[in-house]
Amino acid sequence: MDIKKYTPEQEKSIEEVMEEFLHLPEIQAGKDIWQSNYHPKDVFGHTMDVIEISKKENPNDLDQIIASVLHDIGKPATKKLKLDKKANPKLHEISGELLHSFEGHEKKGGEIVRTLDKTLFEKYGLDQERIAKIVELHFEPLKYINKMKDIGKNITSEQIKELLDELKTNLEKTGLRDEVATIFYADKKSQGDSATDIDFLMEVRNYILGKEIDIEKMTTLFKSVYFEK
Repeated sequence: MDIKKYTPEQEKSIEEVMEEFLHLPEIQAGKDIWQSNYHPKDVFGHTMDVIEISKKENPNDLDQIIASVLHDIGKPATKKLKLDKKANPKLHEISGELLHSFEGHEKKGGEIVRTLDKTLFEKYGLDQERIAKIVELHFEPLKYINKMKDIGKNITSEQIKELLDELKTNLEKTGLRDEVATIFYADKKSQGDSATDIDFLMEVRNYILGKEIDIEKMTTLFKSVYFEK
């Protein structure tokens, strides 16, 4: 996907739309909610980073950019404290703040997007349902990567290919394959140096997009990233 630049006029227009969505109470609620030690910022700060990456990856799709603004809108509503083995709250290594998990945040996020004032979307020519679906699906690639991890270090290249083919087919059926690949990449890249698996995730994105991938090499990379630390 080619990286494009905005004209000053386009940048101003996009910033105005983004600002209105960023001021939604459901987005502001992400401030001071910390996710994991893989995320160097709180939910709101993470969202801002995802937006900037998405803008560079797919600058001509305003629905995609607003989906980036809203992609974690379900996290405040689904947050639960992360506890250690002694049931003590876990703390972020950098901020010292409480850590949270957000099971089902993507589904909840899609539901919340559908409840937002439709006139806000209509005003800017945005497709509210399309955005809601991107939000719902943004975590889908990671679910499949977790399935690979569950199989373990003895996973075969055939098993990885089978899971990736299933993921790719499912996303193609939604008509949002490219959009999900973009937001998935932006979501992980926003972790910065904490995203030690970014090379493998790039391969996953490329596979989703239909690019030719050497599955044997990808399998070796998967094992080295997740099981040979």
